[in-house]
Amino acid sequence: MKPWMTTTALIALVGLTACTSPEDKIKRVVEGQLAKCKASTDTFYDVMIGDEKSPILREVCDLPVDNIKQTDPFHGVAKTGPYDWILSVDAENGVWVLNQVDYEPMTEALGALGMADPDEASMTKAADALGRAQEGLPDSEWVRVTRVEQAMQARDRQRGKDKVDPSGLGSAQAPYEENLAWAKSKSPETQAKMQLALIGAYKKYSTKLQDAYDGLGSQDSYYEASISAAQKEKDTKTVESYTAELAKMQAERPAEQKMLMDRKGLAFDLICKTISELPAVSDAEVAKSVEAAKATNCSPDARPKSEEEPAVP
Repeated sequence: MKPWMTTTALIALVGLTACTSPEDKIKRVVEGQLAKCKASTDTFYDVMIGDEKSPILREVCDLPVDNIKQTDPFHGVAKTGPYDWILSVDAENGVWVLNQVDYEPMTEALGALGMADPDEASMTKAADALGRAQEGLPDSEWVRVTRVEQAMQARDRQRGKDKVDPSGLGSAQAPYEENLAWAKSKSPETQAKMQLALIGAYKKYSTKLQDAYDGLGSQDSYYEASISAAQKEKDTKTVESYTAELAKMQAERPAEQKMLMDRKGLAFDLICKTISELPAVSDAEVAKSVEAAKATNCSPDARPKSEEEPAVP
């Protein structure tokens, strides 16, 4: 190519670029990222901004780019669904570059979900953030199912402080019922995932109740040995104190046993009721979990009862 042709081509290119609006340039940058995202099969796609990863929910990448604005000569924004794409003009080469992609409730939720050993506060924070994320992503199965799962886990940690209805759904009831109603109108798989979250949470709760039941009386031998040692040393005060404490624990034990089995019975009822409502599903992985749940023995005589209670006729 001759020099004058090169110059002409460059002038044409500059002219073409000059005719492209800032909004179109912003849109091209965002659509370039969305094209990569659409090729992903993962739940989240990591948008690379420099060396940093910024996860975006994969399903959002199928939405159109809109609300494109140049906020000042050097900055602009766009949206896909509730996600904000924030861009600026690179100082060195004058091209538009991506600085950030964010949906604040989702970012907060993912931060809480990423905790290695989450406590009650982290689980509650994740469930609350997902509730806010759901407002911008009302059709997202992942958001709704994960919200239910986190609500169930947070509830499990709250039971010890609930003196009114520890066996109930408590703070998990509203998100569970709301999202289950939505799921029933969408797909049996989504419905099953939410119901399986409840079943799993209550089976875990039932195991804790059984462990507490089995642990009753485990301290008797310690008290008996302490009383015996105190008697040998003629420590009357310790003998009287430990004897009274042991008698008190043993006197209260039947009521504690009944209380634990009553709660376990309520858990059993809710587990079995939910199992009976599980839908038929076609997804192989979900179907496997449904079948495992349905293998639970829900016969009347399988209902938990304390040793003093008669068997169900």
